[in-house]
Amino acid sequence: MNPDPLGTGLKLNILESDNAQDLDLLREVAPYIRLDGRRIAKILAEVSTGVRDW
Repeated sequence: MNPDPLGTGLKLNILESDNAQDLDLLREVAPYIRLDGRRIAKILAEVSTGVRDW
């Protein structure tokens, strides 16, 4: 998957009915993909740093 800085929704939905780019939804489903709060925070920080200059 390649990020799309002009995208308005996810290409692969987290929910069947919603493709919103929602960080709260990410945090909600994190346990299902075996991620804890600290790991989610680290991933979000890495992504934020990576796309900061887009």
